[in-house]
Amino acid sequence: MVEDQWWRTPLRLVTIELPPSNLKELSIKETVGKVADLGANVVVAFALSYLGGRAYFQSSVAPHHPDLGDRDVLKEIIENCRAKGLKIIAYVNCTWGDSATAREHPDWAQEKVDGQLQQEFGGASTAMCVNSPYKDYLLKVVSEIVSNYDVDGVFMDEPGFQSWCACKNCSKKLKKDAAIDLPTKQNWTDPNWLKFIKWRYQCVTDFVKDVFQTVKRIDSRKICFPQFHFPISSFLSRRMPVFLHDILKIGWRHGSEYAGWYIPMMYGENLEQLSEVEDVISVEDYRSLAQLPVWWLGASVRYANSVDGSKPVFVLIESPYIPWNLMSLPETELRISIAQVVASGGQPWFAMYGPGVANLDNWKAIGQSFNKLKEIEEYLQPEERVQFAALLFSEKSIPLYARNQVESRCLDHFYGFYKVLSQSHIPFNVIQDEALASPNNLEEYKVVILPNSVCLSQPEVDTIAKFVKGGGGLVATFRSSLFDGEGQQKSNFGLSDIFGVDYLGSVTSTMFGYARLKGDHEITKPLGNNNIIPCIDENLNVKTKGKTRSICNLISPSASAFTTLGSELNLPVITVSEYVTGRAVYFPGKPDSVFLLYGLEAYKALLGRSVLWSSKAELPLICNNLPASVEVQAYHQKEKNRMVIHFVNYASEAPRPINEVIPVCDVECLVKVPDGKKVRDIKQLISGGKLSHNLAEKGYVGFTMPRIDEHEIICLSY
Repeated sequence: MVEDQWWRTPLRLVTIELPPSNLKELSIKETVGKVADLGANVVVAFALSYLGGRAYFQSSVAPHHPDLGDRDVLKEIIENCRAKGLKIIAYVNCTWGDSATAREHPDWAQEKVDGQLQQEFGGASTAMCVNSPYKDYLLKVVSEIVSNYDVDGVFMDEPGFQSWCACKNCSKKLKKDAAIDLPTKQNWTDPNWLKFIKWRYQCVTDFVKDVFQTVKRIDSRKICFPQFHFPISSFLSRRMPVFLHDILKIGWRHGSEYAGWYIPMMYGENLEQLSEVEDVISVEDYRSLAQLPVWWLGASVRYANSVDGSKPVFVLIESPYIPWNLMSLPETELRISIAQVVASGGQPWFAMYGPGVANLDNWKAIGQSFNKLKEIEEYLQPEERVQFAALLFSEKSIPLYARNQVESRCLDHFYGFYKVLSQSHIPFNVIQDEALASPNNLEEYKVVILPNSVCLSQPEVDTIAKFVKGGGGLVATFRSSLFDGEGQQKSNFGLSDIFGVDYLGSVTSTMFGYARLKGDHEITKPLGNNNIIPCIDENLNVKTKGKTRSICNLISPSASAFTTLGSELNLPVITVSEYVTGRAVYFPGKPDSVFLLYGLEAYKALLGRSVLWSSKAELPLICNNLPASVEVQAYHQKEKNRMVIHFVNYASEAPRPINEVIPVCDVECLVKVPDGKKVRDIKQLISGGKLSHNLAEKGYVGFTMPRIDEHEIICLSY
């Protein structure tokens, strides 16, 4: 590591996306000036384009942009950025090569199972294979850039597979590496298929590693990082039918064989592996393509942090109204997107498509947000998130259980519980399977949440058991721990003793069903006199044991939505148990995914109260009258003796584009003050001004937020 780790400071990035521009008429000086005026401090400059794999510099290896002539656009951008004090990262597309080059070297291209090549952008570009000699060609291009140009780093766009590559290079390499033939059809029950999936990950990681090491050998001070595509999302989801219907008319790069796949798996990208060969983590979050709400931007940052919390996270957010890339999204949506990324601890990044020809009117909103963030950089330095709950994203459950049904089996559960925590204003972190390697990793949390975390190894089960035994809380849903770490189903839950239930080996399915709440319990208090709740989809049949109590039982399924209620069954829907000094709540059904899909407030209340009851702890931040559409994220800056709290106001379920938000006023907040500390003052960093505060009970300090527009940041100094 070098001393000047500028990439670890608060950054605001802009890519000058040149392919849509008229290069003959484009003024680089004017364009860089506009970017600087926006308050950006990093420019990503096109060196090797996705459009035809063409160079914007005087390359001796790659074909030049047809309008380049004697110009060296990369050099022009660098000179103008240096004059403005901006950092420069060279953009290098790693997949899309020149189709003419592919015709000259057919063994370089990705070849589909049917023998066709993967082409895009009107046939100008062909997807090149990471296992082919194209890698050596690309390394020469990267070496040219790093050796001859004063850039601060290299950004590798789209390293990976764009097709189910069945080229001769892949077939030969797979046979050599894993001693198996390259499959032509997916078969998730075949161990060789899983070997193939892991092998694809390793191929992409090795490709990225070679580029990374090439950069570092030339100049270790320059950073290098790849793009990671659409984390925690799926391809060809049920949320995308209208959009896909439109784009399929004009062609799309991925075939129907990827329906229901986890997107990073489709590209062959494993973030845990890639994090070992990159200086920063970069994620691409184009919501229109993933059809996900704005809080997905923050979820992506938390997910990336769960893999490697020591690395900054760059979040590429869409600025255009895709597929009209020369038109900007509404100002409100742009401001909310920036707020969501910054509040989650990420660095916002936009691509300016087609400078010189695009309508950039709404970019003034980006400039306003960027320049405000520039003013308050010191409050955005690396921070320690206020901890309470840990939400597990079980990466290994995807290939071993979710497979090509990743939404219904994995993502819907994770998204649903993520949404519950966010809308309930419960502080939480996302953790990965690796966090369960040792109980020490869970010490900072009050409760661990398993949203249908199906595949848990015995050591992971032991870690959770030790955490609960030591006084921690546990909330789990559906098939959590019913499979081992190798994806094999067991006869009973690995966490059976902690849940206090045994699996009976069967499932009850219902479409119009209900469940009845039983007795009084802290978890069911928010529902008042409503003693029945909807029961939808599948519910595992379980029986309680020991002192475990069912506080909600299934009612026999109705034949129709218009028939009377059936009789109560002895099948739990919610169980509560005490395990030594800890507590556990188990839902045999799918309350998390049901809440995501149907928005039933009863499920949000039950899940949120389950987290609080099992934790046996008070929340460090309480907002008594804050709407669910405002997200709160809080951080300690211990060295600076203060706490920083972000409030992001957005309409979480609003259709795109988001044109406006309703201001939230007079929000009453209580913040737990660390032991031995006394609040000196409370400042509003976005709108300005100080807030009065008062001491409350149990070590809390109280204050009132007068108004929250898209984003407000509060600083409590001790």
